[in-house]
Amino acid sequence: MALLVSAGCKGGETEAKSEPAEPEARSEPAEPTPKQPESPTVDLADGTLLTPYLALGERLAADRSDGLREAAAALVQATASRKGSAGVEEIEAAAARIGDGDIESARAAFREVSHALLRHLDTDAAAREGLTLVYCPMTFDNSGGYWVQRGEQIRNPYEGSRMLECGAVLSWDEGVAHRERWAQAQQ
Repeated sequence: MALLVSAGCKGGETEAKSEPAEPEARSEPAEPTPKQPESPTVDLADGTLLTPYLALGERLAADRSDGLREAAAALVQATASRKGSAGVEEIEAAAARIGDGDIESARAAFREVSHALLRHLDTDAAAREGLTLVYCPMTFDNSGGYWVQRGEQIRNPYEGSRMLECGAVLSWDEGVAHRERWAQAQQ
């Protein structure tokens, strides 16, 4: 039985814990997050799932609730032409709840969107090009969560300024097995 020691992010400190094969999570010392500049104008209704999804993740990572409703609506609209594809119905249902409550409710719904989007991206390797798969083991009371972003500088949408850089970058291949183990542990 293999047992690895992995690091988790908590308040900017790294704590060691023994768990089955987890990637190492990175965290930088906690510093106040500078106010994020306004995002450049993006056509959220460009018909893709990724444009509004990425906009949601960026806003949540920046602790910003403005624009969530619009990005979520664009994501719901983008699902219309993809009905029947893996994860799309779940993306639509969870995205419809973003913007209806506080930022923590939006983050919980975004986790559902993210996990459903990963099922969708599992079926389309070309759509994953340029995307980074990230896992934070500490979010949601240590139950963890996955998301997709551009670039490898971690920007945690589930924790925002509390643990902005907490997470571990996974390869797409290792991500599939990792998510299967995660799903089994959630049962």
